[in-house]
Amino acid sequence: KMAAYQLKKSSTTPVHIVEDHHSVLPIIHRAIAQKLLPFCNISMLHFDSHPDLLEPDVELAESDFFCKDKLYNSLDIATWITPLIYEGHIGAIVWVKPPWSHQIEESAEWRELAVGYDKVSKKLKVNQPWMYFLNEDMYLPIEHTVKSLSCSFVVRSLLPSESFGKGTAERKLSGGDGTFGSKDEDREGRCYDSLNLSAKRRKEETDDLLKLGTSITEHFINHWILDIDLDLFSTNTPFKKYFSKDQYDLLTELYLPHVTIATDSTPEESITWQSERQDLLAHLLKFWESKLTVEELKSHYPHLQSILLNKRPLLDAVKDLIGQNICDEEIDPDLVHLSGTMTDLPIHVSTEEEIDSLCHHLESVLSSLPSPPSLITIARSSEDGYTPSSQVDLIQDKVLTVIQSLYKNISVFEN
Repeated sequence: KMAAYQLKKSSTTPVHIVEDHHSVLPIIHRAIAQKLLPFCNISMLHFDSHPDLLEPDVELAESDFFCKDKLYNSLDIATWITPLIYEGHIGAIVWVKPPWSHQIEESAEWRELAVGYDKVSKKLKVNQPWMYFLNEDMYLPIEHTVKSLSCSFVVRSLLPSESFGKGTAERKLSGGDGTFGSKDEDREGRCYDSLNLSAKRRKEETDDLLKLGTSITEHFINHWILDIDLDLFSTNTPFKKYFSKDQYDLLTELYLPHVTIATDSTPEESITWQSERQDLLAHLLKFWESKLTVEELKSHYPHLQSILLNKRPLLDAVKDLIGQNICDEEIDPDLVHLSGTMTDLPIHVSTEEEIDSLCHHLESVLSSLPSPPSLITIARSSEDGYTPSSQVDLIQDKVLTVIQSLYKNISVFEN
């Protein structure tokens, strides 16, 4: 039956622009149903500051992943790709990230990413014990799942990290929408001048891009999806606005794992680390809910003792925020806890010159591929705070200009 599956030929390439990234999933499903895309073995080139490979944060029956209404209602911006893999549609994913994003390590080789259903948790699980998944309680040896489907997966950076300085690429923000005060320095005073690169460095970047195009070509000969999140070009976080810098730094100390797990750990060691991590998060939430005292938290987790002891006034100040209205939102324990779990998210509010540089490299990668995409999806991600609202229209115009220069017959739909 699959051999008789004939794709329709389209004279134009559809470009769908959405606000929330998970809104592209119905568009992809519709393109498959309309036979603009094959049912299986679709390749996706995913330009984004975030992997978007988490699991839906609700319990679902295995059959719910094939029921559109139930699936769509369970999704958020970070959870829309894993269902596509589990449904058997995706054969290869290239996550192309900006240089300031490090949630999954860059890799030179393709790796297998398998997604399976766990009857116990009633959630999707993955076969790779990477920190990105361990932090979210998503790792499970695939033989313990009901069924699994896999795709080839690789992570590449659109630019080397050196091009945008070393360390955390974070601008000093003067407003909640991501406008920046100090244009040329990050919060630690280091200078960011990605434009003054040497000729040698520029040649190395060009070579890196050619290698990227060459390494993924085999998966992008026919029928592939080009997916772009505009936060690739300038990345904010919606959680910092609720806290002072010292308060946010305290959350970072509390929530970032104090011990990482070795890459050669056994499955049992990875599962133990993952379980202990979830226990810590559960206790931190109980603390914000006033169901656990500082003394009880210290007795459970000795590694937190110095933080809880030396920064007690700051800890109390964060707790005092609960019940207050900040930025038109009431702060509750869940929001403080969620903000803590998100302190590892990338942030770098770009200058226009940096945006232009990234657009140029986007064009270079796309122009090196042998065929145009069958579907283009673009997520603005400004209302949720990940693309600075003061820059999103500018970035969208620049990205559309790149797409229009490469693919002459396109139809743009704003959803």
